[in-house]
Amino acid sequence: GTRRHFQKVPLMASAGAGRAAAVHAARRRQQASALGRAPDGRARPPPRRNPPPRDPQYLSRAIREQREELQAMPPAFEPLAPFAVPAFLEAFGYEANDAETWRKSMASPPKLQLQVDGHEESKGHTWYAVSCSVNAGSQASISWKTSRRLASLREDLHDTLKEWLGDAYEQRFTKTPFALKGGIFGTTARLTAWFGTLADLVNSAQVNPKTVALVLKYLEAPYPEVPAEPRQVAEESKDEVTEVTEREVIADPNGVIGSDDIAISFTSG
Repeated sequence: GTRRHFQKVPLMASAGAGRAAAVHAARRRQQASALGRAPDGRARPPPRRNPPPRDPQYLSRAIREQREELQAMPPAFEPLAPFAVPAFLEAFGYEANDAETWRKSMASPPKLQLQVDGHEESKGHTWYAVSCSVNAGSQASISWKTSRRLASLREDLHDTLKEWLGDAYEQRFTKTPFALKGGIFGTTARLTAWFGTLADLVNSAQVNPKTVALVLKYLEAPYPEVPAEPRQVAEESKDEVTEVTEREVIADPNGVIGSDDIAISFTSG
């Protein structure tokens, strides 16, 4: 038969090659470790380190400051209910049938003025100062100042106004857009122009009553002091004279009324 011949590999040669490969691999691992890399050549991630424990006193102070800041924040703003709009605006000289329409008898609405004077930093936030005034003509005029953060101006006033006006907002405020986010340079000028356009829309009755009520309520307009009517003043004076006469009669021990008392009692009667 046919004999098969097998090639014999020396055992010593194969063992030597294995040791050489192991030594080479060990050297590669050693070099990679020195360079801060993994054995396959990729960058080794930094070792995890536990963060240092925080001081309990520091934590309590931070929590206290955060709690004080939350308490100092004003409550969330809510617009007036539609049924309350006419009565609210009447105090400022506006005449409204309801939350959507004005009375035809209102020839010209009161004049509203809004001006952003500047800003100041307080407790890590930027506050913008707004000077406001409402001139109702024959009625008492009012002037006041208030401060608001840019985030509040955008969320509570701008966004609500934009939602109510719909497509008309872009047409009326296209030349005076609202301030950008972040309080960057030029924010005060943008707010001044935006408030100026808003005041012009209110003064020309191009917005409905609920929008005017939104502006006045958000800016915390104080109720004007209405002077007393002449009839009311006369009645108050009459009551004062009657009270003085009765007090003098009681004070007289003999019950005798003098000439001055007679004149006073006659006038009060």
